[in-house]
Amino acid sequence: MLGMRYLLSLVALTVLAQEPPLDNLRVAQLTKSGVSASELSRLVCAAPEASFDLQPASLNSLAQAGVPDQVIRSMAARMNGNCGAAGAVMAVPQTKTTPPAAPPIKRAQPGPDLFAGYSYFDADSGLGATVSASGWESAAALPVFGPLAVEGNVSGYYKTVDGVRGSEYIFAGGPRFSHGALFLHSLFGADHASAATAIIPGVPLSIADNAVAVVLGGGATVKTGKSWGLRFSADYVLTHHAGYSQNNLRLGVGLVCFPHHQF
Repeated sequence: MLGMRYLLSLVALTVLAQEPPLDNLRVAQLTKSGVSASELSRLVCAAPEASFDLQPASLNSLAQAGVPDQVIRSMAARMNGNCGAAGAVMAVPQTKTTPPAAPPIKRAQPGPDLFAGYSYFDADSGLGATVSASGWESAAALPVFGPLAVEGNVSGYYKTVDGVRGSEYIFAGGPRFSHGALFLHSLFGADHASAATAIIPGVPLSIADNAVAVVLGGGATVKTGKSWGLRFSADYVLTHHAGYSQNNLRLGVGLVCFPHHQF
């Protein structure tokens, strides 16, 4: 097999030496005659004279004639003077290029959120008795960095028992840590409690007291839309009124709004 290819190459060289310059047509004819791509590449570079047309239309004709890409590259190398003396295509130095670095992935950053909803308060009197009250709770959080945010929280509760109207307001703020839909917060502030009644008709009597408040708890947010969600929370609230400490429970549910959609 190798001998047959060698003979074909010798015949081709002999013919080339007697004929006009090697051109596209002769290359196509030699390809159809069975000359291998490697031998034909050597012939292209070793021919005494060569004149190739490598315009797009001519390249298309060569491809249709079955001329291998290796031979076409040799033809281009011959025209550019890149053929070696031995008939091989000279290697063209390749410049290594470093691909551009992929742009950093922009991860969604938490944004501010606003919360408002119903709140249940199980108030401890400090003497073993508890009073349940209903009210409202609102909160706003502003991100600091990563999962950490600063939260401000205000809530109010109201209850009437035996003609005594009681109310309690909690003002607190502090850090909030979020992980996915869950969050934990530690809030510190003030608690204002008051009660009013009328022992003598037309003569109101009221008392009020302020105390430090500590709110420890957390909750979860369930997304219901691009900028809205439902939030559930549970907190332990510590206060100190009238010389006694109160261990209170607060539960909340309501709507949370994300002014700058971050999901």
